[in-house]
Amino acid sequence: MMKILLIGDYPPPYGGISVHVQQLAHFLRKSGAACDVLDIEPGRTPKEGALRVAGYAGFLRTLIRFSSKGYISHIHTNGHNVKSWLAIAVTAWVGLLFGRRNIVTVHSGLMPDYAKGRRGRKFLIRFASAPLEKIIAVNREIERALLESRIDPARICVLPAFALGERLQALPEAIDDYRRRFSPLIVSAVYLEKEYGTDLLIEACLALRKRYPRLGCLIMGSGGEEGAIRSQIAQGQGEEFIRLLGNVPHALCLSIMALSDVFVRPTLFDGDAISVREALALGIPTVASDAGFRPEGTRLFKPGSVADLISQIDRALQGERLALPGEDQNNLVALRDVYEGSARVS
Repeated sequence: MMKILLIGDYPPPYGGISVHVQQLAHFLRKSGAACDVLDIEPGRTPKEGALRVAGYAGFLRTLIRFSSKGYISHIHTNGHNVKSWLAIAVTAWVGLLFGRRNIVTVHSGLMPDYAKGRRGRKFLIRFASAPLEKIIAVNREIERALLESRIDPARICVLPAFALGERLQALPEAIDDYRRRFSPLIVSAVYLEKEYGTDLLIEACLALRKRYPRLGCLIMGSGGEEGAIRSQIAQGQGEEFIRLLGNVPHALCLSIMALSDVFVRPTLFDGDAISVREALALGIPTVASDAGFRPEGTRLFKPGSVADLISQIDRALQGERLALPGEDQNNLVALRDVYEGSARVS
């Protein structure tokens, strides 16, 4: 039986990496593998379905414990800072001490810019990656950055960190009632932090109400700017039609996205956002800032430009819904094949 330790963020909160790790853990367990999750998000609050440890020493002890039991470790991280690559290095080299060839998925669209920096960064990338069986890039830009860092092409594979999850059979009554009252419906899933551009979306929705008097907007996510965003909504007299839902389970998030007329990702800078891929796979017209990797079919607006955001949302509302070919469970099946290859090599 395969034994896998997944290392990365785990929900809540529901973000790109955390949702992917949760989906992958569920898939592996259903496939008959032994799968544990080590949640490395800061904090000590217990989470159902994941282990939490205190500090670097706790991380190292847990990694050693699972490696000694024959687990393959798969770390999911952004790859756009020193801390990320040091975590990769520890995972890789501890595994090698126990005869395991571990795996990393590099998630962040900002990783290529990081790799282009000081020469020492490419050395760190090579050192951290040396013992790994596979380095998984979630898009071609990250693959290209790894190749430019002189990573062996045979050890790199490209797999988007995306598998469209299950949706709810029935929505909460409050959501159903809201959908009946407001149309068109704009939906967004973001952290409520300055760099995520939620204030731009609020401003755009307030302006668009002049053209679409029944327009509604549901925003999923939490963060340190929630108070400021609520104040902005109140000042624009938008409390009735702009709702902050906070953190919601992923199945509910997908169900709400599926109801929408437009999905918006208004970030000032970004990576390969899983929510954008999900919206496109659901056939939802999708507007996102031109601030990171965006899949084909995304309507792009200039980061930070409310006028351009308004224009692109308006165009999306006038266009047809078009579902792109889904990148669904096949990505998870391909990951399972990577694990099986690693187990044979180890």
